[in-house]
Amino acid sequence: MKVVVATVSSLDPQMEAADEPMSRHIFETPLSLDENGGVQTGLCTYKYSGDALTLTLTLRDGVKFHNGSPVKAEDVAASISRWANNVSFGKSYVGKYMDSISAADEKTVVIKFKSVAGLALTSLAYEYMGAYVMPKAVCEEYPSSPVINASKIIGTGPYKLVEWKQDSYVMTERFADYKATGNKCGGPAGNKYAYSDRIAFYFVKDMDAKANGVLSGEYDYVRNVDNSVYASLKGNSKIKFELIQDGTKPSLVFNKKQGPAANVKFRQAVLVSLDMDAIMKAAFGNPELYDLTGSWAPIGSMYEYSNALYNKPDLGKAKQLLKESGYNNEKVVFLTSQDVSYYYQTALMVANRMKEIGINVDLQVVDQATLYSIRNDPSKYDLFAVGFTAKADPAMMAFLGDSWPGFWISGQKNALMEKMAVTVDVAQKKELWHNMTDLIYREIPVITFGERRNCVLLSNKVNNARYAGSEPYYWNIWLSK
Repeated sequence: MKVVVATVSSLDPQMEAADEPMSRHIFETPLSLDENGGVQTGLCTYKYSGDALTLTLTLRDGVKFHNGSPVKAEDVAASISRWANNVSFGKSYVGKYMDSISAADEKTVVIKFKSVAGLALTSLAYEYMGAYVMPKAVCEEYPSSPVINASKIIGTGPYKLVEWKQDSYVMTERFADYKATGNKCGGPAGNKYAYSDRIAFYFVKDMDAKANGVLSGEYDYVRNVDNSVYASLKGNSKIKFELIQDGTKPSLVFNKKQGPAANVKFRQAVLVSLDMDAIMKAAFGNPELYDLTGSWAPIGSMYEYSNALYNKPDLGKAKQLLKESGYNNEKVVFLTSQDVSYYYQTALMVANRMKEIGINVDLQVVDQATLYSIRNDPSKYDLFAVGFTAKADPAMMAFLGDSWPGFWISGQKNALMEKMAVTVDVAQKKELWHNMTDLIYREIPVITFGERRNCVLLSNKVNNARYAGSEPYYWNIWLSK
């Protein structure tokens, strides 16, 4: 199977920040997530002590690395330590709380925590820059830098690395000794069947080249194609599309530190003015490509929860709230970028609505890198366009941090975050997230317009191209002859 992806700088699954799936086929995490975001057995089973201060991970029988060596507890412990020392969310949700980690025997890893780490299990199961397991010797050779030697790309996954040609392609092939989990769930935690003998990942940038490549039979799978490709090729008998809910939320973020948007009534006025269906349709063109939801957690996840204030446009109420905010026609700088088309299209719609209720909007269009840089300086803007990708646990969403652009500093938020950080009970975690969602709709640090569907372009040979969660995978796909 031939998959189109973007270029990466390394195949180290812990260190590579590019959102590309090659290494996730080669390596595996200690635990894994099912289709609802629940934690399941990965390379290991798990068990907490009664006080939740000791986590015991037990390796499944018969798991081997691609070099034929059996995976041992010391490999798992070394990999988790490397991840918890280097990767941002590994530090925040595991490393910060970890007192010690050790291999009690060849199959058992014991992690002792200084205090309860409520997001530790989810973090150990998360796919993006997760705690992927590699040989202890590789961890020791690359303690804090990416593994750059292709011969050291040694995992346990259903595919092993054959060749990596920089800026051209990555070739993988089925690992004959792969040991499946036996989990009966779906999602990344489900059984992985390496139906394709080989999966080749080609680095291609140009959208026309990607689309034409599928039409000509050069490629089989392109994810996240432009809306224009969907509009122009839908119905073409040579190809097909799959629309996948991956939890991406087109959104805006207010500057809460200074300026008109620091006033909550100003932010409420903007929210009440917005027609979410009109915004999403302008951004994606076709209702097949989006869902209307006020949930900050992905549709279908166990944390999915909306609020009654979502998508209740009322221009009269918006004007009244704006008046109550004390707004006095100051210029309001709204940053966006055309590098991501939905950033630009949603910003255009929101800016027009803000003007309708009497806000003096200055819509500034910059390249994506500039936007990401400027948004760190609260003196330079009042709001900016963005998209939030799904997280394994919604408490990991970036805007919840005090220092993330937008700077949402809130006593109630911090109190909820502290509770979520030490809660391991799933029912309690859900209730806390519902409380957080309601708080977001009261304080409005951010606004989500809905949820995008990832538009995947496929050759007609591709079968079972669906995946669950935010991170794609191709191990359960097969090709017709």
